[in-house]
Amino acid sequence: KAERYMTDQRYPEAVIEFRNALKNDPKDAHTHLRLGVAYLKVTRAIALIAFPMTLGLVSIADLLVQTALGSAWSPVIPLLVILGPLAALQAIGTTVGYVYQAMARTDLLLRWGAGAGILLVASFAIGLRWGIVGVAACYSMVSYALAYPLFRIPLSLVGLRVFDMARTVSRPLMCTVAMLIVVFLMKRMLPQTLDGGEALGILISAAIVVYACATWLWNRDSAAEVITLARRA
Repeated sequence: KAERYMTDQRYPEAVIEFRNALKNDPKDAHTHLRLGVAYLKVTRAIALIAFPMTLGLVSIADLLVQTALGSAWSPVIPLLVILGPLAALQAIGTTVGYVYQAMARTDLLLRWGAGAGILLVASFAIGLRWGIVGVAACYSMVSYALAYPLFRIPLSLVGLRVFDMARTVSRPLMCTVAMLIVVFLMKRMLPQTLDGGEALGILISAAIVVYACATWLWNRDSAAEVITLARRA
């Protein structure tokens, strides 16, 4: 049944079925591998959507805050810039729990969560002396430092490497970078006579078009899978 889901590109369901299969035979190497493949497919779909949204927000953070909230909210801008890239990482990082559950290693997940949690709480305490921006910066730095073991530990349970994860999300990231370059250049070229709403509309529209085109050129198969999943939802 899991293989049928894989053929039909129903990867979340496939992950569940592989997890159930492992309950019956925890040492089945083939099931371990197929679970890892299904997990990477799900992660790639998340990256396809999350990367342009979170990183795109960073590129227009100043204009968005000043236009939507006013200049009084300008202190929020550095928070968006700092936390935006971290949100992209966390969008794919929160999925590792499926692997721990499938491999019946929630005990390992508990130990990892406890250790990482202590470090993250410590980052808050360290950052407090520099205010809310300092808290966000310290929290981000610790989170980035924890990124490698965050993926390394669960992926090793299914015979995968962090390199496999990086390769999986590389195309959505590449498309997002292309989008960010265009948005950055357009921001510098837009006439100063435009008000904030007009500039936002132009930049967001351009970002959507560029990302869609880049995805069509470099990541078409993944986009087709996401569209298929959306239609079946």
